[in-house]
Amino acid sequence: VRIVMDVPDAVLPKILPGMAARVAVLIYTNPRALRVPIQAVLERDKAEGRAPQPLRLIPEKQNVVLVASKGTLQQRVVELGHVGTQFYEVLGGLDEGTVVLTGPIRGLKEARNGMAITLRQKKDGE
Repeated sequence: VRIVMDVPDAVLPKILPGMAARVAVLIYTNPRALRVPIQAVLERDKAEGRAPQPLRLIPEKQNVVLVASKGTLQQRVVELGHVGTQFYEVLGGLDEGTVVLTGPIRGLKEARNGMAITLRQKKDGE
C-alpha cells in the first residue's frame, strides 16, 4: 500500500523505509447527526403487532428503538444511516431529545409497546 502524506520537515528524517504505522481512516463525519447507541437498535418483524400475514420464507425486518413516552414504552421504527463502533446515525423516525431505552438485550427483546416503565438514571460504574 502506498500513501501520500504531509510531513513537517523536522519529522521527515525520522521516517525510514520498512517502518510500520497504525492509522485510523476517517471515512465519514457528520457533527450534526442524530445518533443512538448500537445496543439500543433492535431488528423486528414488520408484521409484528399486525394481522397475520401470508407465510413468507424470509420475513420482512425493520429497525426499531424503544422510547419512553408518558410512563410507557413505545416502539419507533427508525431509518438508519452510517454506523460506527458505538453509534448508529439516525436519518428518520426519531426526534432530538427523545429518551431512548438501552439495557440488557434480553430485556429489550422481550419489551412490547405499551408496557409500563419506570426510568432511572444510570449511576457511575453501571
